[in-house]
Amino acid sequence: MEKTHLHIESISMPVERSTSLLPVLLWVYLPIIAILAIVAGTVDIHLGALTRDPLALLNQPFYIGFFSNIGILFWCAAAVICFFSFALLQNYYRSRKMHSFILYSGIVTSVLLLDDLFLIHEEVAPKYLFIPEKFVYLIYAVMLLVYLVKFRKTILKTEFSLLILALGWFALSIVFDKGYIPLSPSMVKRGFDFYLEDGAKLLGIVSWFAYLAKVCGGCIGAFLDQRTDMGSLSNSTALQQVK
Repeated sequence: MEKTHLHIESISMPVERSTSLLPVLLWVYLPIIAILAIVAGTVDIHLGALTRDPLALLNQPFYIGFFSNIGILFWCAAAVICFFSFALLQNYYRSRKMHSFILYSGIVTSVLLLDDLFLIHEEVAPKYLFIPEKFVYLIYAVMLLVYLVKFRKTILKTEFSLLILALGWFALSIVFDKGYIPLSPSMVKRGFDFYLEDGAKLLGIVSWFAYLAKVCGGCIGAFLDQRTDMGSLSNSTALQQVK
């Protein structure tokens, strides 16, 4: 089998373009510094409560929230893969619909990541914003429905079995969360209600990550093959001109 080689020069960033990152970095750093300064001067909360690790702050063992932390890592990985793929393929990839699908997938993933990380539907929305948890669930359901309907043709062109698995695990997690499947008192006492709910959610997150990683990997692979073929064609044309 003939192997294709991609020269690093074809994807490397010119020096003059790398210097343009400075304004971008300033736009990223300055708001964070400003927010920290405002919080330090106005909020009546010990700053350590905002900056320290929760386990160290509460003096808890390292395994507290283990499954939740693993899920957050997979959420982050899925979002980063989508946004990186979108940026890489923005001006070159032939399928604009797939390109938009990758961007929207990254946005949806980021919304779900923030909800899971900051407990928006469980704590922030009902207790601080006075928005019922059911209404937040409804917003997320509509968001996912619009996402699936808008890109249904694109999704059907992918290996969507992992996406179906992810949605199924998420639905099962909600079923356990709402207590629609009764458990024995002994199981509840041992924490199996949380184990089943969070375990199903983690499997859903991993399936979601695997699906998007596979889709983005396939698109990037096709893009690199296209660049390699174009490079080979250019080299052969140049050789013919020399001859």
